[in-house]
Amino acid sequence: MKTKLLLLLLTISSVTMYAQTNPDIEGDLMLCPWTDGTAYVTNPTFDTYQWYYKYWFVSDEFVAIEGATEATFTYDWFTYDQALLKVVATVGGQSYESDTIQIDSWAWAAFYFIWELTPGVTFDWETETFFLEQGAVFSPAIDNPPYDTLIQWYRNDQPIEGANGTVYDITKAGVYTCSAAPSFCPGSITYSIPLTVEMLVDVPVIDPERANIYPNPANSVLNIDLPANTTFNKYSILDLSGRVLLHDAITPGVTPVSTDNLAKGFYILKLQSVDSELTRQFIKQ
Repeated sequence: MKTKLLLLLLTISSVTMYAQTNPDIEGDLMLCPWTDGTAYVTNPTFDTYQWYYKYWFVSDEFVAIEGATEATFTYDWFTYDQALLKVVATVGGQSYESDTIQIDSWAWAAFYFIWELTPGVTFDWETETFFLEQGAVFSPAIDNPPYDTLIQWYRNDQPIEGANGTVYDITKAGVYTCSAAPSFCPGSITYSIPLTVEMLVDVPVIDPERANIYPNPANSVLNIDLPANTTFNKYSILDLSGRVLLHDAITPGVTPVSTDNLAKGFYILKLQSVDSELTRQFIKQ
């Protein structure tokens, strides 16, 4: 009987020791900006704990985190972005190492507007100002995800009542901005660059060496709008390294240029004539 009892105790002890040799950890793997996450040991049956980290993209050894000596560890979104975490736990003087988890933080580009020069709306590239004729409507839109919640438009730094959609119809002069956040990180509110809008009494005379391009950002087509008396006769599209990707002849009026073969990013449009040159920058989304 004593032999059977001793075997039973040894068996229970072995099972307990086996369970303790593998500390398992879980935690908040995706963090919103300006937030904290927590990792924890799911089987906290150990005597001591020490958390370690390293960044997955470097070959350095894991580093002990000062003060992280509990079964849980709270970390911030910035310091531990792209970090691997693990814990070394001890029981009965024996050390055991956990698996690893990888922490990531949400990151996205600042949001921008998409817009078209509809009838009665012109854009001055020199002053970066939109001009509206009386009765014209200019309708910029938030086009790039993930900014889909808490949208608020402003005119001259004052919130516009009811202006909470992705598109806003502008009919009068002012400096317009917009704020928005991703629905999965509603605390991360981002503000747009300002749009300056002025009203026109008379339609301005367009310099023949000027050009309008729209929409900007462009999806599949970029329209190049040249005045009737332009001297530009060819265009080129270059990447930011200066490599020519597209080129062709151009005539006055609106010339649609396919951008389907361009990757997302920033590009330069170069217009040329015999003795002059003009560049514009645009975004392919």
